[in-house]
Amino acid sequence: HRNPCNSMRCQNGGTCQVTFRNGRPGISCKCPLGFDESLCEIAVPNACDHVTCLNGGTCQLKTLEDYTCACANGYTGERCETKNLCASSPCRNGATCTALAGSSSFTCSCPPGFTGDTCSYDIEECQSNPCKYGGTCVNTHGSY
Repeated sequence: HRNPCNSMRCQNGGTCQVTFRNGRPGISCKCPLGFDESLCEIAVPNACDHVTCLNGGTCQLKTLEDYTCACANGYTGERCETKNLCASSPCRNGATCTALAGSSSFTCSCPPGFTGDTCSYDIEECQSNPCKYGGTCVNTHGSY
């Protein structure tokens, strides 16, 4: 048997499906949300028609009445309106970046052995003479 979907092209991301009626094969398109008709060629009015996602974000339908903006890297927020300063990985040496809500700044939580705004400075642990009984302290990256 020949696959009848080979001769039918669903549009806008629709998927061809083989159906059977009275024992005879037929075809139909399963349309993605936001499209209708036999080949998914008709756009249905939906929430994305009146939404602008900012900074390169794209509107994605949850339902015909509800949407979400898929933000481009570096942006966040309901409509991708907020620059996510942590996206560029400003914290160093394995530190955790936290974007501060409602502002255009961030904070870094440094792992042990590092300090500074972006955790880029190695702490000189040997300055506090941590070695006992005549041991020699050698500072290493993030430790001693």
